[in-house]
Amino acid sequence: MKTVTIDPYNQIWHEMVSGEREDLYISRFMASLKSFAVKHDVCINLVAHQVTPVIEKNMNYPKPNLYRVKGGGTFADKTDNLLFVWRQHRNTNKKDTTVIVGSEKIKKQMLVGFPGEIQLAFNPAMNRYNEINELSPLSDISVDGVQLEPFETNHLN
Repeated sequence: MKTVTIDPYNQIWHEMVSGEREDLYISRFMASLKSFAVKHDVCINLVAHQVTPVIEKNMNYPKPNLYRVKGGGTFADKTDNLLFVWRQHRNTNKKDTTVIVGSEKIKKQMLVGFPGEIQLAFNPAMNRYNEINELSPLSDISVDGVQLEPFETNHLN
């Protein structure tokens, strides 16, 4: 499947009509993305970061909340699937690589799957998420007896 990723949403140049409410603009923007995706048979991943929560020095980050994203309710109404990545302990332990990846909304559950969460570990050397205490399947790749390093794919083409 072909994919388009827009990361982050707030870095796009948005052209709102004079006097247009933000929620109506986001609705129109999301409709245009969906139309583009259907027309070109692509999956669009739109990344919208929430406002960094104000927390005390030794407190963990709260679970991501769609309504902390500006215009979040409209995104929820217009999206098919809504996922989040939560680095809960980032504020209290910068070396903790634990990440919770979850879904808050799955539109076609019988086709796509059900909402849920999984705890993973982020591997910064590979820039990948792995199961806790598991090596990445990419960590032991060799082609014609040559051990490949992360992101070294020129031997594959």
